[in-house]
Amino acid sequence: SGLPNAAQVTTVRDQAVLGTAIYQHFPKYYAYFQTRSFNYGKRSYANHNRLLGQNGVDGIKTGYINAAGYNLLTAVRTDNRHLVVVGFGFNKAGDRDAKVRSLVAKYTPKARKGGYLDVAMIPTPGRKGSVVQLAAVDDD
Repeated sequence: SGLPNAAQVTTVRDQAVLGTAIYQHFPKYYAYFQTRSFNYGKRSYANHNRLLGQNGVDGIKTGYINAAGYNLLTAVRTDNRHLVVVGFGFNKAGDRDAKVRSLVAKYTPKARKGGYLDVAMIPTPGRKGSVVQLAAVDDD
């Protein structure tokens, strides 16, 4: 992953692009991100995305490193609307979850409608001129 190497620089925008590209370019593997838990050997492992399944939330990535705090990259698919949400830099997982939950509630009704691949704005590799639609949020 390159983390937490000091030379590694990953932006929230990078994560949004990757989150959308996973679904667009690897749809047969996307269902793995919706897994709530799995067993391996004698152990059971749970998904750390506490929002999984709420209001159409799919899982993609959760994590924590000192440099970026608690983070969450997730997608929302509900009412034929599609949204990728990225939250980085939180001191607590609960704070991260609360903010992402509020972003989902606020922006899902404003998200584009239609089949995901028809409206995804991530360019095909090597194709120029495409854009990624992003929303930025100021802390209240």
